Amino acid sequence: MPLLAMRFIVELVGVAAAAWLGATAPVPGPARIALAIAAPLVLVAVWGVVVAPNASNPLSLRVRELLGTGILVAVAVGLALAGHIVPAIAYAAVVLADQALLLVLAPAFHPASRVA
Repeated sequence: MPLLAMRFIVELVGVAAAAWLGATAPVPGPARIALAIAAPLVLVAVWGVVVAPNASNPLSLRVRELLGTGILVAVAVGLALAGHIVPAIAYAAVVLADQALLLVLAPAFHPASRVA
């Protein structure tokens, strides 16, 4: 399960990165504060409805995992577009490496590979 714990940490960093992206947006102060609060809340809401393992939708766990990776890469792209190039590249690399490990090691570690 260490691989899933690592994925959870990567997801939490994505939430923090969304907040940082909102906090550093090129908008006036109050709007920046609102974005710093709203961006991670939107990410968490979308995650809960679409990606979470217990979400009520017909997507398989593997598809949810891949969509989650896409969302986290989108956060990295947002960081890059906001001028945070080095953190964006580093975060995207970690997200993609984590996904690659999940794909390769899924039979041993990932619930999506277990037969009920």
